[in-house]
Amino acid sequence: MTASKHPAGAISVLSLDGGGSFAGVLAIALGRLYGPTTEGREILRKFDLAAANSGGSIVLAALLANFSPREIAGFYSNAATVRKMYCPRWCSVFKNTFLRPLFPPYSSTGKRDALAQLLDHRRLQGDRQPSAIPLDQWPSVLGTDLKLLIAAYDYDSERAAFFRSTWRGKGAESERRSRVPLIDAVHASTQAPILYYAKPAVVDGRRYWDGGLAGYNNPVLAAVIEAMSEYPQRAQAVRVLSIGTGAIMHARSADGAPEPFARRASTGLWAQLRKVAGAVLADPPSAATFHAHMALERARLPELPTTSRVVRLSPLIRPWRDRERTWHPPRGLSTTEFTNLTEMAGDTMRRADLALIEKVANLWLDGFVENEPVLIGSSPSFGIGDSTFEQAHAHWRALQG
Repeated sequence: MTASKHPAGAISVLSLDGGGSFAGVLAIALGRLYGPTTEGREILRKFDLAAANSGGSIVLAALLANFSPREIAGFYSNAATVRKMYCPRWCSVFKNTFLRPLFPPYSSTGKRDALAQLLDHRRLQGDRQPSAIPLDQWPSVLGTDLKLLIAAYDYDSERAAFFRSTWRGKGAESERRSRVPLIDAVHASTQAPILYYAKPAVVDGRRYWDGGLAGYNNPVLAAVIEAMSEYPQRAQAVRVLSIGTGAIMHARSADGAPEPFARRASTGLWAQLRKVAGAVLADPPSAATFHAHMALERARLPELPTTSRVVRLSPLIRPWRDRERTWHPPRGLSTTEFTNLTEMAGDTMRRADLALIEKVANLWLDGFVENEPVLIGSSPSFGIGDSTFEQAHAHWRALQG
């Protein structure tokens, strides 16, 4: 068993959600936590385990390739770079029409190549290509015992699959997955189904969809179980930093909220297809993060503590009601901007949309947009968790001792 590298004895875990074009929020948060120009590998050396899914796996891979948070956020603020990461096909002209399910707009092979090029373009002459380094070799590259976990969905076995940097005691299939290059684990984890890519990603002869399809868009629960498995005698020392890409909550029309603050979802075929595809990104409050909290605290529901060893950092974008019972958009945003966010596609490449995502992230850092809790109470109170980014930041510092 490997001892923790931290003076306070904590086993520190980093968990990064998926989120498509919203993944730049992860980098912006890491920049505020550790410094925007801090090298990615220096940040990762502060952790014992890092888990990620989909867009989060791209951010994790970029940290491994030693990009700073500012540089990674720059990927997602640049419309041309975002477009390259998705790699549109000729049929992307049908993206916003009812023909989209018949003609998925993006190229799987092109996406893999584009992500590899992005990760490798800063490589110095004579250095290894970060994208090509197998997962099980990254600890030696980093000079630390950091354990990696990247989530995907095994198309053939119809269950979750995890690409790990360590495989001891986890079976032959896990051993094979630990030896795939970093880019292949990311390729599998980012292969959003049906409305995005026509076929599963093929890695080492097996087929994979995005890990969100297995319920791991927020991989924090898998990260907690992995940490408890790796450090069975020190489960009480596990501390988790879970960073998300944001959630939008509408108010209820029953509470008197008008549109666009309250919305009745359509039940038409196209609307239902979009909901099914969007479920890949869904992780409402009280789901994975709360389950991870319960796993660590071993608490019974009537005895829930108000604090947690899971620190959740993710924007919670929802309207609010003043004392006169008038509804407003989140502070710092206009009603039009709130409406645009609620209608924004997860794969947007529009400059205005990317700028709005960045604006929301900065409003969140500065305390204008709420922070998502571990367990949400009755609006607007919080049951468990931190209501602002700064409170969560202070909570994480306290857990680290």
